[in-house]
Amino acid sequence: MRLRHVLSGTALLLSSIGLASGGCGLVLGLGDYKDQADAQASSGSGASSSSSGTAGGSAGAGGAGSCGGKACAPPGEGEASCCFTDSAGGDVCALVVADWGETCVPLGLTGTPDMACPSALVAGRTLAGCCLKEGICGVSDPDHPDLGCVPGAAVGLADEACGDPGCGRICVAAGATECLRRKPLGVFSCAAACAATSSACEAELAAVAGCPTGAHECDDFGLPFFAGCEKEHVALAACREDENCVVYCGGIASACPSAPKLYASTDECRGFCSLMTRSPPGMGNSIVCRMQQLERVNAGTAICSAAGPSGAGTMIDPEQPVCGNSCPTYCWLMEQECPTQFQASYGSAAACGADCVAFTSTPPYDAVTSAGNTVQCRLRFAVQAAAAMAQADKNAACAAADQVSTTCQ
Repeated sequence: MRLRHVLSGTALLLSSIGLASGGCGLVLGLGDYKDQADAQASSGSGASSSSSGTAGGSAGAGGAGSCGGKACAPPGEGEASCCFTDSAGGDVCALVVADWGETCVPLGLTGTPDMACPSALVAGRTLAGCCLKEGICGVSDPDHPDLGCVPGAAVGLADEACGDPGCGRICVAAGATECLRRKPLGVFSCAAACAATSSACEAELAAVAGCPTGAHECDDFGLPFFAGCEKEHVALAACREDENCVVYCGGIASACPSAPKLYASTDECRGFCSLMTRSPPGMGNSIVCRMQQLERVNAGTAICSAAGPSGAGTMIDPEQPVCGNSCPTYCWLMEQECPTQFQASYGSAAACGADCVAFTSTPPYDAVTSAGNTVQCRLRFAVQAAAAMAQADKNAACAAADQVSTTCQ
């Protein structure tokens, strides 16, 4: 049987990866190992410090203790209580196991036997392989059953996928990239995020994991976000029904870079997107719908305007509603961002809609050049109002977007 090896004697310096934006914190409480391991290395005590500096929580080293206000189970023979800080900033229960090289490791994660997960040599002891539900191999110790199945990365092992296809396979493949390589436990974090989504998105996840290497940043899916790979990320976000403005605006820049311009700047795109994620449903008027249109633009079956603020336009009819159309979006933006003008000119969404259809329509919408006494011109400035940071800029944009605008004439 294959064995995996890990050096013993010194605490591992491991840090967590955070899956941010929209509440995607690190699943299962795997946290900041680096601070805990530094404390172990400096103290040599075999028990790591909690964030408050008290080993073993409130009861002290070796006792049951508590972490983050929650009682921890009493440690067994050859164990000591320790705390580490999870990605949400809270202390959670963990154990220092002398047999495992004095490393503070998480406990209580469940796993199952898997032939694809080999045994591992940890601190001179052979431990059985196990498969975490996220599809990543771990190790288990019959002498310390309270630990459950410990992720391999927590004890310095290389990430391996379990035998079943899915999240483990996808994230181990993605882990070869710099983005996850430079963040220990990043592959487990990726798999945890993946496991929390529908298996129907496996093809989209695999496409993102297969993006070519290059200049990139890490996004909140726990997978690397590569420049030139926006198409795959938009498809994944749409599959998950995840209204992610970073991915959406990246997709706009990639798929629709030329005139007509959907947004005057990235900040304008982000501002509009952030507001629209709170928009009420109706006529498919959402960021998710616009993401799906970006996918069709990349496939050559849709036009860019349907993915932009107006949400309207097909290859046959430039005014055909797809993700809503200009008037519902304009009226909603005016009500949310320009309430003074909205109340004075319209008073209600119904009245705004009735007056809006009387404006001239000159598609396609353009964030730079739409002008005249048109709905597109007024929508242009309503979008600017949604993105404006300074109150003076918002006031000017709202005045230009108003029914009695002197700009859109």
